[in-house]
Amino acid sequence: MLRTRRYFPEKLFDTEPRWLGSKYLKGFAAEPDCDSRWETIQQARNGGSMTPEIRMRIIFDRWFSRAASGASCKKPF
Repeated sequence: MLRTRRYFPEKLFDTEPRWLGSKYLKGFAAEPDCDSRWETIQQARNGGSMTPEIRMRIIFDRWFSRAASGASCKKPF
C-alpha cells in the first residue's frame, strides 16, 4: 500500500538534466560533509517524483485488486 500526503509529480527523472554533467557533480564530489551532500540531494530532487509507468502500474494494481475482491470500485481514470 502506498500512502502519500501529496500527489506525486510524474517525471522521468527526479533532478534537472544539469546534474548529469560534470559541472554540478564536481562540486558535489568535492564536498566532504555528508550532511551537506544530503541537503544538496534533497534540494535537487525537489521532493521526488514517480515515472508515468510506475504510476499507471500502481493505479491498475489497485483497481484490479478491488475488482477481484468484489468491492465496489470506480474506473482507474
